[in-house]
Amino acid sequence: STIALALGIGGSTLIFSVVYAVLLKPLPVADPDRLVWIWANSPSRNLAYTFTAYSTYAEWKAGSPSFESMSAYAPASATLLVGNDPERVNVLQVNATFFPMLGIHPAVGRDFLAEEDQPGAPKVAILSDRLWERQFARDPNVIGRSINLDGESVAVTGILPRGFAFGTV
Repeated sequence: STIALALGIGGSTLIFSVVYAVLLKPLPVADPDRLVWIWANSPSRNLAYTFTAYSTYAEWKAGSPSFESMSAYAPASATLLVGNDPERVNVLQVNATFFPMLGIHPAVGRDFLAEEDQPGAPKVAILSDRLWERQFARDPNVIGRSINLDGESVAVTGILPRGFAFGTV
């Protein structure tokens, strides 16, 4: 019975930890109570919450003057090649207003620039602190250098603050 009680307490603790991390923990952003998520739905694909085309986002942004700011993101994965060691990494494709809208600014380097948020502009990236530590040994000289992401050259402009994670537990 002691083992059953320990397993019950352990299971309850695990469930609470997951629920807290996913549903209850405040977002690590400035003014989380002022954020609104807008999702699309796709009845033809039986999807209640789905990402939308960037052109639809642009229409929403143009037609929603009551919002102080609006931004878009899309989760993806990519292969980062450092030396001869490829690593599959999770990435967020975001526009230039994404991090400033959340009140998040790089701890090292700079935010994305508006001109980098245009079709055909050179690709740029802001690295997570964990990736910076794991792959680049916290070398500040990675700012301004290019990294190989899915076979493309991507310039590093900044490093996110330690502990910031968007969309992960």
